[in-house]
Amino acid sequence: MTFRALIQLTGFLAMALSAGLVRADPAPSPPAPMTRQPASTRGVDSEESQVEAPELIAPPDLGRLTGRSIAAVEVVITGGRWNQPVTVRSVRVGERFSASVARRAARELSETGRYARVSVLAEERGGGVVLRVVVLPRRLIASVRVVGGNLEEDALLGEAHIVQGGEVTAVTLPQMIVRAQAFYGQHGYARARAEIELRETDDPMRVALLLNIEPGPQSVVTQRVFVRDGVAYQANLDLDAELSSLQGYYAVDRGDGVDEESLAAADRALADRMHTAQYHRARVQHQLATRGDSTFLYVRIEPGPKFLTRYEGLHYFDADQIDRSLELDKELDKSVRHLAAKVADFYIRRGFLDVEVSAEERGVPTDRVHILAFDVREHLPVRVASREFPCLVG
Repeated sequence: MTFRALIQLTGFLAMALSAGLVRADPAPSPPAPMTRQPASTRGVDSEESQVEAPELIAPPDLGRLTGRSIAAVEVVITGGRWNQPVTVRSVRVGERFSASVARRAARELSETGRYARVSVLAEERGGGVVLRVVVLPRRLIASVRVVGGNLEEDALLGEAHIVQGGEVTAVTLPQMIVRAQAFYGQHGYARARAEIELRETDDPMRVALLLNIEPGPQSVVTQRVFVRDGVAYQANLDLDAELSSLQGYYAVDRGDGVDEESLAAADRALADRMHTAQYHRARVQHQLATRGDSTFLYVRIEPGPKFLTRYEGLHYFDADQIDRSLELDKELDKSVRHLAAKVADFYIRRGFLDVEVSAEERGVPTDRVHILAFDVREHLPVRVASREFPCLVG
């Protein structure tokens, strides 16, 4: 081998060892760490709330119109669906306008059950008043059928907010379509397309809903990249090797389908495994990035320090026994005060009623290993000196 070839081979091995994940098609730079967003501001539902829930505004001042003659009563049908003409019969042209008259017109149409939303406007025209009732028609879903999908139908319909007996309007119909496509997108079908066909039935208030799904191909993970977040610790061969070994348990790898449920489960499973390995503050989350037809999976790990326990003053029990009683891999409250109370309880249940336990966490944020130090003063256990049975004494 020539000296130049040796240099090239050495450089390649150095890059491979340092990255641990280098492939022929390098991944783009990792995206910025995600920030947690309140559930109320995420996804389609936030958009839906903006569309379906009208903004509460101060009622119009009808004082200057009250008492004037009603010149016309108009019904405006919004949404572009089910535009059958309708006439308000409870209010007559020539009647004197008032707020109660406007409510009467709105109540008449609301009580028919044909409209999801009814509002009333009044405006001046000449010397009279035009009473305008704005309605959004609705239909009830008599039946639901899904055609062409390959995911679980109940979950799809639940996410799309489609339910037999529920209502559909010109506003909610496109939202159902968006949610259905988003459901498939969450399972890796980024090109999924959904269409909804509403078919009339014998009951003019009911429709049969047909949901057509074209899922398209499922995206697969082109490359998986692990990213270390949090404190930039100094290198430690043993701990680095341990973390690399733990990363290998991440359940989603190259070639697997891009499914958000599977990815979230893989995040939780790896975090739980790291907690068991005494990285009690470890956090795991994933991000996806696409470039052309390639999908790159970034597994972001914030390991935090590794925790070790140290005990001083043990005479009757060994450290392994107390470690098992702490159950640090399952314990949610890992405050030193709570852990000290658990150690004290371990002793009290074994007759050491005078035990004293104090604890502290030793280590600064830049230390890769933190020590949970317990100072135990066992004292003597309670002994049974004698037994007496008063009921048997004459």
